[in-house]
Parts: sequence; C-alpha cells; structure tokens
Amino acid sequence: MNSEKRVQLEVNDYIKIEIIGYVKTPPDSICWMHQHPFWELIYSRAGEGRHEIGGKAITLESGEICLIAPDVLHDCRNVTDTENVKLYIGFSYRNSFYRDTLKDREYLLGNSMRMDGVKEQLGMLCDLFEKEEAAMEDIIIGDVITLIAQIVREVSDEKVPGAHMADIRQQNLVEMVKEYLNSNLCRTIKLNELGSTFYLSSHYIGDTFKKITGMSIKQYHDRQRMRYAYQLLEETGLSISEISEKLGYESIHYFSRRFKERYRLAPSQIRKK
Repeated sequence: MNSEKRVQLEVNDYIKIEIIGYVKTPPDSICWMHQHPFWELIYSRAGEGRHEIGGKAITLESGEICLIAPDVLHDCRNVTDTENVKLYIGFSYRNSFYRDTLKDREYLLGNSMRMDGVKEQLGMLCDLFEKEEAAMEDIIIGDVITLIAQIVREVSDEKVPGAHMADIRQQNLVEMVKEYLNSNLCRTIKLNELGSTFYLSSHYIGDTFKKITGMSIKQYHDRQRMRYAYQLLEETGLSISEISEKLGYESIHYFSRRFKERYRLAPSQIRKK
C-alpha cells in the first residue's frame, strides 16, 4: 500500500496550490497513466522513481526535480527493491506568459535549471510531512509561492533575456494588480492588502505600478471607481445615495465631492442629461 499525505491550499486568484502530496511507495508499486490541467513539480526525496512522461521514460534519483507541463500524460512507478519517497506540488499560475513557457515541451528536469536554491525549501516541506505537521497553518504559504515563482522564473529565463525579463515581470505584475482592482471597485483597497495578496512588498508593488502606469494605485482605483459610478448614473435607476453606498464610500457627500473633482459635474447633473 502507498503511504500518502496531502494538503490543498487556496492561495489567491492568481497563484493556486492545487495539491501538495508526500508519497512513500513500496517496491514494485505503480501509479497508472493520468493527466491534469495544472503544473506538477516532483521532488525525489529518497530512492529511485521511474516515470513515463509524454511517451518518454525518465528516472528521478534522490534529490532530483522534474516539472511536468499541464495536460501531459504521465505515470510513476517504483521498480527498485527499496522504498521511493517523493514530494509533489500541483499548482496553477494564472498569468498566460508563464503558463505558456513550456508549451513546446512536456517536462523539464531540474538539472537543466538552476534549482539549488529550491531544494532546501522542498526538504523543509518533506520534514513537515514526516513530522505530521503539514497542516495549512504549519506551511508558510509565502515560502511555497516564492518557491513556485522561482521555478517558473528559471524556466522563463531560458526564453527571455534577463534585462527584458525584468520588464516583463513588472508589466505582468501591474496587469494582475489592475485586474484585482477592477474586480474590487465597490470598496477601498489598501497597499498592504495587495502585498498580502501577491506575496510581495507593498512598497515594491506601489513603486512598480507607478513606474509602469505613471499613476499611483490609489489614483488608478479612484479613476476606475468614478467611471463605474458614471456608468451606474447613466444606465441604472439607482439613486446617488445607493450608488455611493454600493461603491463603498463613507458618505454621499464625500462621494459627490470626489465625483465632481473627476468630472467637473455633480452626480445629479449627469442624471439630468
């Protein structure tokens, strides 16, 4: 029988840990062909595992890493006379640039990436499972996200020159922040909330956003909220008070003042058009 422990974590809308599993398989055990719509990182903790990935056979020995692309058929088996122990992490990365980096390859072995800095973190996760301390509160989610980001970065760096890669990362971050802000027009968003959401320094997020867009996060969010308010005034029968409340403003007077600063017209004047 396989000995297996699993943890599932909902991180945020952009990076999602589908599953973290720690498996001990006895000799001659087999996990039959399967596939899934997310990335899978396999870390061989001890022993030797044989895998067929997209019709190609590979062997993972102790300390080796393999990253399998989404929707690729693969299996795993222990054909040795000793126990095979491995950690696997299934994850989704919403940004399409990163999602497409392996579109022409079905898997990537760790020895073709700069993965030395990743192994210590993987070993720590294995230790947590060994001690039966792999509850969600005992896993430092930020560290896991950093681990995934590092892996994806190493894969991506093979295709994009370093200087240009930094620009692309910043642009991708700004697009994700914009999407988050546009999905939350009905309340005020603080910088520290963005820091917690994206597991980055709030100051770095703010500075990067202003560098790319030329405006602060607050300026952008306020502009989008006012545009939404204008749309509601034109297209719905909601009262000005109801629109102010819907958008999460502290008072109708504050909302009206901000609206007039933006459009040089009072909300009531929009209604009369």
